[in-house]
Amino acid sequence: LLNTGKEKNKNNRPMTSVEESQRNKTVEATWKKIRAWLWKHPDPQVRAKAMSVRGKDDATSLHNVCQLPNQPDDIIQDLVDASSDSSVTWKDSHGWFPLHHACAHSASGKVIKILIDAFPQGATKQDTHARTP
Repeated sequence: LLNTGKEKNKNNRPMTSVEESQRNKTVEATWKKIRAWLWKHPDPQVRAKAMSVRGKDDATSLHNVCQLPNQPDDIIQDLVDASSDSSVTWKDSHGWFPLHHACAHSASGKVIKILIDAFPQGATKQDTHARTP
């Protein structure tokens, strides 16, 4: 589900307007699917269990959604609330916290604030290359 929103141009060239339009549609569909899952699973224990799953690069769902464009603050807040701090304070295999990904992918000020409020120390935590968010 989350990987569909991260499609890149195969030739590493700027996307055409058609490719960009398709990507935007895919990302919006991804946000709708995530919202639908959250609505369908209001139980905090179910959400917490889902948030504890580690995937590619030892990343959590929160890491992954912070890599998508136009992160909706309601989804980020729901995922932070569900994580019991583990996802917010978890470093992926590159030493990145979700805040690193959010900053690298032009997250809104509100999303950045949600992540910093959940883990204030994350604002000064360095990745494996000694970079802060």
